[in-house]
Amino acid sequence: VLWANAAAKEVLPAANHPDGLQRTLPGSDPADCAAQLAKGKTLLLSDPLLPNLLFKAVPFQGETQQESFALVHLLSAEQPQSLPSRSDPTQALAAFSHCYRTPLSDVFGMLGVIGSHLHAQMDDSCDTYLENISRDCFQMLRSFSNLTELYKYHSGVFTEADRQPVDLWQLTRNLCESAALLLRPNGIPLTFELPENPCLVLCDQNRYATALSNLFANCSRFSREGNTIHVTGKIVGGQAIVTVADQGCGIPEVHLGRVTEPFFSYDPSGAPFAGMGIGLPLVHSFARAMGGSLALQSREMEGTVVSLSLPIYNGDLPPVSCRDTAQLLTDRFSPLQVVLGTLCSH
Repeated sequence: VLWANAAAKEVLPAANHPDGLQRTLPGSDPADCAAQLAKGKTLLLSDPLLPNLLFKAVPFQGETQQESFALVHLLSAEQPQSLPSRSDPTQALAAFSHCYRTPLSDVFGMLGVIGSHLHAQMDDSCDTYLENISRDCFQMLRSFSNLTELYKYHSGVFTEADRQPVDLWQLTRNLCESAALLLRPNGIPLTFELPENPCLVLCDQNRYATALSNLFANCSRFSREGNTIHVTGKIVGGQAIVTVADQGCGIPEVHLGRVTEPFFSYDPSGAPFAGMGIGLPLVHSFARAMGGSLALQSREMEGTVVSLSLPIYNGDLPPVSCRDTAQLLTDRFSPLQVVLGTLCSH
């Protein structure tokens, strides 16, 4: 290397040395590079670790034919089409999942091993600590799961292929039975009244479970003495409507217009943050993605009524089976358990 511009020297320290071209770029053949330069050919070299850059080596002949030098320039290069774009939502989700879901999975796994080891020794001295760690992990998992779901809706990752015919009343019944058992320690009764005849809708049942569970979580978190949760279902025109009503703290009228706004939160006690402000925006996004709608009524210190409507399905596809109550309760990482994980003991 006879000369290199400042950018090349900064990115490629070997360009500061006369023999730098021979120990510069992975995958390049120094002998071949020297031969090409000796023939007077300009080289464009790239480094897999620096895909947006090209190194241009311009031949410079010495006083004898055996002396070949290069003038090295650092150039910008177009990003190869095969590389994932940073704006690709699927790539962003994969990176986000790797950063958060993987460590959480490790923690949950280690908690199980530690708990089993201590119980085998009949040692319950750490039970409280393990329960607190588990609860906090479920809080993180809930926030992570809700955030990624909201991102999917807003980035267009969610597709029509995720929707399948399902009996909405049966699915809701199973979720209500499971949630009632999970929320029982909180002292808030959950009751439901749903039609017996099947009602098919095109729906992703896991995402529906997440949406309904977030409504239950709000009812439980913003509670007061005498609070109850009651779920009903009815058909109006071509819409199946599931309504969740509570007698909790309610929402002040001044905030009603913002409750489906992502990251808006309100705490009746005056705390600066009631949460991440994702629950109701997620339910609203789910309803829209399924071709339905969300309606909300609330009075402060009286309660809140949320109605989720979904179009009735009259097609020929057979309904998929719903996860029953036993499956929902035994799967610690079902949408129901994840969302309600901080409100019940694990």
